[in-house]
Amino acid sequence: MKIAIVSERARGRGASEASWNLATKLESEGHDIGYFFAEQSELAHSHFRLAREFGSWEETNFDIRKIRKCKHGTNKWLNELIARRNNLARIKSSLMAHLSQFNPDIVHVHNVGAVGGHNLVASLGRLYPVVWTAHDRYPFELFHNKWMIDEREFTTWEYSPNEQPAMTGFEMFKSLPFKIQILTPSNWLTKIGNSQFSSSIHPITTIPNLIPEMGKPAVKRLAQSLGVDLVGLSVITDTDYELKGFSTIKQAMKQLKANNPDKKVATVVTTTNHLGLSDRNIYSLFDLFYLGILTDNGYLSKTDMSKLYAGSDVLIVASLAENMPNVIIEASSMSIPTIGTDVGGIPEVVQDGKTGWVIPPENAESLSIALTEAAGNPDMRIEMGANAKESYECSFSPTVVLEQHEEIYKKCASEYHKNSWFKLPYSEMELGATKYPAQDLDQRYENMSRSGLRSKLNVRLSKLPFIGKS
Repeated sequence: MKIAIVSERARGRGASEASWNLATKLESEGHDIGYFFAEQSELAHSHFRLAREFGSWEETNFDIRKIRKCKHGTNKWLNELIARRNNLARIKSSLMAHLSQFNPDIVHVHNVGAVGGHNLVASLGRLYPVVWTAHDRYPFELFHNKWMIDEREFTTWEYSPNEQPAMTGFEMFKSLPFKIQILTPSNWLTKIGNSQFSSSIHPITTIPNLIPEMGKPAVKRLAQSLGVDLVGLSVITDTDYELKGFSTIKQAMKQLKANNPDKKVATVVTTTNHLGLSDRNIYSLFDLFYLGILTDNGYLSKTDMSKLYAGSDVLIVASLAENMPNVIIEASSMSIPTIGTDVGGIPEVVQDGKTGWVIPPENAESLSIALTEAAGNPDMRIEMGANAKESYECSFSPTVVLEQHEEIYKKCASEYHKNSWFKLPYSEMELGATKYPAQDLDQRYENMSRSGLRSKLNVRLSKLPFIGKS
């Protein structure tokens, strides 16, 4: 089967790593893979038979920053908005041109919020059967990550330049001849998506991210060389980001040291912001060990991560909000139990008392107690690790996850070919023209009518040569 994998980033952590792993496994199983991404990546070109760049997600993020700095409705805001939309049009046109040459049987979209989001997926759905994996709440709420926790709002990034979404993303799919199939890695996110279920898409299905086995557990643990009873590993993208719970880890370590001085616990934290430390060595600060970045692209390589997992006794995920963290599945593949918070999809993979400990979020005392219990019960850790490995083999192994994806691909492709006479014709943009569809700006025009912005927009529309043309 010819499968196109589309992602903002070629490789990294989280969603990008999941798309890379899936594409790699599919290609190794004999599928014809085209890997399409919105950044420069020599690694992708050397790794896949067919790899193509179709734009720059960093450039579109910069566009959004410029828009958000402008006062809503001003001339400058309108100019920046139009510039961004033309930039998105060029990105979409480039991807469509690459896909028309590859002619895939199925298109599997991953994180594309910064390079067109629902609009891009809708354009793909005009021509191909589309599967879209939702790695966060963005496909359902038009926000990359927007969380409400104890009446506090956390938003990592708002891809839409609107202050509030004008319509749900599913509405963009109503006119498509084929239903979009949306996947999520967790039942928790599937439930959120199905609460906004639309007849324009297939029922949302849960399929975990494909996470390959990270390696074999080390016989000699890092705890021995550090002279401690337990080594906990925490993989945090940015310790300044409150949702990742780094402050809870620090508080728990202080409490553990004060209340249980006989238990020696070290926590190794990997980050992408160096915590203000420029050296790449391990530093010791009140029994926390900070590890600098080991790769130039801001992410630890699989080899580096395997060494960290192999040397650790337990994984710590203290997040206030999560979907389905890849790191828990990675740790499970190496027989490492997890101390995780009771949020999002974490309880689906961490079974309290069996494969790890499930604790309340923002609760340093509970984390301290779990660390103390883990440090004082090595046999329990080993048993939990074995259970975690068994869970990985049964539910998250590459073979299991690949079969689930292949079944979805076949179902969507079959439906598409049965009704191929409904296929919509190519537009100029989908053949490669760098023009943004007028109807999209018309929708913006209608949305602005209540804000008294029509007259300003009329002036700005005159600068777009394709407005009014078919």
